[in-house]
Amino acid sequence: MKETIKHFSKIQTLQLSRLERLADVIYALVLWRLFTLIPKPVSAEGAWHSFSEYMTANGMTLVIVVIGVIFVIIYWLQSNTLLGNLEKSDSKHTILSIVQLFALLLFLMSLNLGIVLGNSAFTRVLESATAALAGLSGALAVWNQKPPSYPARCIGF
Repeated sequence: MKETIKHFSKIQTLQLSRLERLADVIYALVLWRLFTLIPKPVSAEGAWHSFSEYMTANGMTLVIVVIGVIFVIIYWLQSNTLLGNLEKSDSKHTILSIVQLFALLLFLMSLNLGIVLGNSAFTRVLESATAALAGLSGALAVWNQKPPSYPARCIGF
């Protein structure tokens, strides 16, 4: 019986390690993809003649990308803080954490839609909904795995 419990605990510890790696890869890919959304400083007629011309043409796109990067960095730091306090993960925690990563990818897609389709109520609602889904699923994952000595203030910064 002790052997079975020990083996199950080892599996949960490995599951947490794999989840941490998956999260780091997803966050790295999202940050890289956000960087590639930054418009190249070339217009249809050729190169822009000034920085202000580039900012006038691409200001909103740059704002969207910067906001996206800020959200992703906040979620990544929060994820590292929260996962760093755990020793193992169960299936429910893993599923909720993967839902958070999926929501992060949907957030990236919604930012791209906002850039491609332009500013609209639909794209802003989609961006907000996916960001909220990422935050809520991450909070639920932590709430599910909260160790007894886990301080409540660690849920934020």
